[in-house]
Amino acid sequence: MEFYKKIQYTSPEETKKAIQEALDKYKIVHFLGFDFQINIHDYFTELSDFLGLVISMDEDKDTGKRTGQRWIDISYDPARPNKYRSSKTRQPLHTDNSYLNHHDAVNYFYCLSQAQVGGATFFLDSELLIKVLELDNEHQLLEDLKKIPVSFSKEGVSKTKPIITEDELGIRLNYNYYPLDKDNTPEAKDLVERFQHFLEDRVHHSGIYTNIILTKGDAVFFHDERVLHGRNAFFTPNKGDRILMKGSVILHSRKHKNLELFCPA
Repeated sequence: MEFYKKIQYTSPEETKKAIQEALDKYKIVHFLGFDFQINIHDYFTELSDFLGLVISMDEDKDTGKRTGQRWIDISYDPARPNKYRSSKTRQPLHTDNSYLNHHDAVNYFYCLSQAQVGGATFFLDSELLIKVLELDNEHQLLEDLKKIPVSFSKEGVSKTKPIITEDELGIRLNYNYYPLDKDNTPEAKDLVERFQHFLEDRVHHSGIYTNIILTKGDAVFFHDERVLHGRNAFFTPNKGDRILMKGSVILHSRKHKNLELFCPA
């Protein structure tokens, strides 16, 4: 897969088709130029239905349990400074679906309100991750990332697999430092610490990732397992000054790999 494509809004149906076609080829699709004469939430709801099978993403803000709702609001709230969902702090590189036991998710954000300063979402291509590990002679770390199973879990939902795997489309990633399952082996826990140190000490300080700042009406779609992503800190004084709506879908083109979700028994 190629890495990045930008798509400008033309008309409702043409834009849907353009995004669908791009997502079969590109890991990240950056959408701009929304027409505010139409309802933004209705449009992105219809677009996600058009793209494939919608995965309910919402989680209770206090318990973290899944609510069954399709949209999750990433909204700044100064009363909740200790959760990435509502804080204005930097969010480290990760995959969203590290503990969700399905594959091939395309996740997306559309912007309702932009922070006054900062707040870019940043992305690291899986192929670039492999390259910089090799350039730093982190051959043992790379080998361990490919062979040691690691479990991530949250509220009774879990996934166990190596952090780096590969399929017919290329490198796949599954990683999030914070929902690491406490029952992992010592070997797996040590691997996560080594990998997180590499990401924080080498990757974050290198500036090699791709920054995308969303303005109102913009959106970014990304294959969750094909990139790592995070968020820069931002500056804004009031609740709701920065609002992204987040969703997830498995594309129709990946139905044959996810029949148990598209055609449940």
